[in-house]
Amino acid sequence: MDNLENTSEDKGLNFLCNLSDVEVVHSMTQLLLHALATASVDSTTGDMFKSPASVAIGMKTELSGYMSQRSETLVRQSMDGGEDHSDQLTKASSRPTEFLSDLIDEFVTSKRGMLSHVSGLFSSESRLNKIKDFMQKLETDNSWAQDERKATAWAILENIDSKGIFHCPERFDMPDKLAEHTSQCKFRILNCTNDGCVASFCAIHTEKHDAVCPFKLLPCEQLCEQHVMRSEMDKHCGTVCPMKLTNCPFFRIGCETAFPQCSLDNHCSRFLQTHLMYVVKVITRQGDCVNDMDQRLQLLEKEYLFSFSTVNTLSEAFCVQGWTFVGRFNSKFSWRTCCNSIIIGLALRRSFQVTAQAASKFCKYVLYVCVHRNMQPPKSCKLLSCTAPEGPDHVRKTLSNAVCGTSKYSFHLPISFLLFTLIEGCVVQINLESFYHLLVIFLISDV
Repeated sequence: MDNLENTSEDKGLNFLCNLSDVEVVHSMTQLLLHALATASVDSTTGDMFKSPASVAIGMKTELSGYMSQRSETLVRQSMDGGEDHSDQLTKASSRPTEFLSDLIDEFVTSKRGMLSHVSGLFSSESRLNKIKDFMQKLETDNSWAQDERKATAWAILENIDSKGIFHCPERFDMPDKLAEHTSQCKFRILNCTNDGCVASFCAIHTEKHDAVCPFKLLPCEQLCEQHVMRSEMDKHCGTVCPMKLTNCPFFRIGCETAFPQCSLDNHCSRFLQTHLMYVVKVITRQGDCVNDMDQRLQLLEKEYLFSFSTVNTLSEAFCVQGWTFVGRFNSKFSWRTCCNSIIIGLALRRSFQVTAQAASKFCKYVLYVCVHRNMQPPKSCKLLSCTAPEGPDHVRKTLSNAVCGTSKYSFHLPISFLLFTLIEGCVVQINLESFYHLLVIFLISDV
């Protein structure tokens, strides 16, 4: 707008500073390329005789003219006091890419035919894919060169950026003045000075880039003396930073102090006596534990030796009675001692089984299972029984019902404590290899 007002005053100022915000201009050039692809696809949708490529050249000229004319018309109308375009002017001067996008939508809509509208309702995804593919083709074929689009975008920006926020409106009558200005212009291109960074940006964006540059050296966040790149700060603070908080080496035995890892030597020297006290306590506790274990081991050895001394006598009684153990105990052996002895004997035998041949010689079988070693025997061990004439099947059925809890003689026993294997010929086998310390089995015969 200032350019239009001061045309006469600018007469003779032929040297224009054509610097602008490169990020904004680049965004506008991409919008123009997308607009060309969209208009070309939409204008030929449903037309059997035209393709997007066949109309792209003419569409490019038409699009450039439309953008320049619409931007100039908007500014001229606002100057003449015609229609109220304050909202559009505000958007144009503060958000030029959004303003250009609105103009592009107007142009593309004007180029869409009836068939394109109908097709768009049913295949919007297909339409977008066609636009994307054709846009890539335009860029590959260089159908609208980057420099041409940049010139068009700069001309549009010059028309709508009345406040000079995104481009430099300065003009000069001498080239040396222009050169002097260019070296100081706020839109001049600068390269990042941080080691390793290759970014380029306008001078007005120096602070913006500096605030996010991953290669910028910053003082350590934990206030150590080192300077670290922004991208490496988290790694530095979590690993090698001297000010990283760490626990005392004696943390597990009582010292719960946390301090910077550079202060480790100082901490250990200051609290040496405290650490030694923690160590003494641990050693004392371990010694007490060892003593308890030794005492326990001695008791177990005595109990095992005493029990093992009775195994031979009890085993002989077992064999003499024909796999029968008579449940008579005198005062010499307690109930608990005899149980332990029988368990050890059965464990040494690996398994205990009653064959059908031996079963026929018994008048009565009584199976008693003691799950807990401390359980006292009942007055009568006849919890379940059967007579020989009823046969092996009845023995098997009675045992099965007792374990499953369906018999009136049933006893409750976790399945993990007892394993019955009924083999052909009614061989009742009780494997005590894994459960000998939990089970006591008695087979009592009155023969």
